[in-house]
Amino acid sequence: MSKFILLSFLLAATCQNNAPQSGSDFTDLHQCWKKSWGEGQGTESVYRPCSYEVQASRGIDGFTFSADGKMVRNTFGPADAPLHIDGTWTVKDSVLIMKTLDGTYEPFPMKIKELRKDKLVLEVVD
Repeated sequence: MSKFILLSFLLAATCQNNAPQSGSDFTDLHQCWKKSWGEGQGTESVYRPCSYEVQASRGIDGFTFSADGKMVRNTFGPADAPLHIDGTWTVKDSVLIMKTLDGTYEPFPMKIKELRKDKLVLEVVD
């Protein structure tokens, strides 16, 4: 039995998939993220911690996720003025579901493709 546990651990440790699985600890998500405009491709968007140096472009776009399920959508409003919208978030089957409290945005699901302390990759879910 202990050999099976050790083998399972070694296989998991060598896996290169950085996408969280159901039941995962989403501690790395609990921070402020801003969009890294030059890194995303197609339907994927790359976000970096707000403290991360990214090329300034197109204003603010990102999120702040708290461990208690609260979030703030950081975006730009009229005349590119910063706009902060309160909401909630949950994760089910590696899909991040965000809802704004005031209904500004419809609930929008995003597949978590990669989650690390310094990088979050989200993909639009149809």
